[in-house]
Amino acid sequence: MMAESVTSYLILDGAAFDALKTVYTQDDSPWVDWLYRGTRHEPAVDASPLLVKPSADSRLWEAEDDWVDHAVGLESPAGPELVAAHLRSLISVRLPSGQFSYCRFYSGGQLPVFLQAMDEGARQAFSGPIQTWYHPGSKPSWEAIQVSGSAQSRTADDEGWFQVTQEQLDRLNQSKADRFLSKLARHLEMDSGPTTRERLRQMMQAARRHGFESEKDIARYVELTRGREEQLAETACQDILADPTLTNVEKLGMLDHQLAYGGA
Repeated sequence: MMAESVTSYLILDGAAFDALKTVYTQDDSPWVDWLYRGTRHEPAVDASPLLVKPSADSRLWEAEDDWVDHAVGLESPAGPELVAAHLRSLISVRLPSGQFSYCRFYSGGQLPVFLQAMDEGARQAFSGPIQTWYHPGSKPSWEAIQVSGSAQSRTADDEGWFQVTQEQLDRLNQSKADRFLSKLARHLEMDSGPTTRERLRQMMQAARRHGFESEKDIARYVELTRGREEQLAETACQDILADPTLTNVEKLGMLDHQLAYGGA
């Protein structure tokens, strides 16, 4: 019995760079389609992910450095129109709260986290006609996520059909927190051992208690206060952090000055 032939595709993040220009610079006859086209998201088509079926003699693979940071790959036995239709059904997914959220399946950083949060049945349903997903790994390799079997293909009219469970959402949030913690350790040139991670986790919790929520603000708080616990406990610092009239940017700026120069 002959093995089922598959076609390779790319999804490029059109919001991150000029995806169409990049493709046509390196491929004279690709098949391309903006995934927002023909959907309720079409007014934002300039920021749409772009599905690409490279031609047989495409030069895209040799120019990988131009686009790999804004791409994922996939393989499917299905034709491009059917693959595009299914991907359009995944532009947004339903959260446990019943609200809809954009699904960045075309992000090389988010795709593996999302797929690995699912059990095999959910991964198969989500993938539809897609047999294998690829995301950039340690250069120059790509890492594959295989899907066992295939499932029903959807269309743009089905958008929002995929239900994210609370368990999946918890896994996603935990994975996101772990990635941020690792990134913060690298930024601060600290090791990533369990003792360091626990210390950073406690400092991040302290930042949140003081009202800092964004990763940027939390990272800045940790950077400023690391190794300055005694100074931070002083009344002047605590008054800055507790002042409800200050924005987070103002708090961090004043805290930086207080820790560096005291009351001067």
